[in-house]
Amino acid sequence: MKANGDSIYVNLFQYQGTSEPSAYLSVPAAIDFMQSHDWEAQRARCHELARQTRLRVNELTGLPPVSPDSTDYYSMMASFYIPKEIQTKLSEELTRRNIVFVMLERNNHLLMRISYQAYNSQDDADRLIETIEDVIKGKV
Repeated sequence: MKANGDSIYVNLFQYQGTSEPSAYLSVPAAIDFMQSHDWEAQRARCHELARQTRLRVNELTGLPPVSPDSTDYYSMMASFYIPKEIQTKLSEELTRRNIVFVMLERNNHLLMRISYQAYNSQDDADRLIETIEDVIKGKV
């Protein structure tokens, strides 16, 4: 016997999860939280952290920006080029300093992606920049 074009067995057993409504029920509380914490200001602050981090890294590396400096291209998460020759040492040092990072290779370029959220501060951005600078200048 078929239901909705598939077998009853597939309809009953293909989906292995449960129906959990808590995510839907939490939406009003999430909206209230965002409103009470001026989320638009948080977004703007995080974008500014991402913007100045990109700029500072580009100045350190001498590499061009990945994209124009515009919210049309990035907001609270941004990418920048990293010299390939420091990849291993930088990865080790970021890990040692407990800095969460993403590095990936695309089109023969090494990219680092950063993401800021409301809990991040200028100190977090400065620690990242200091780490990159220390590796570039051979201090570590």
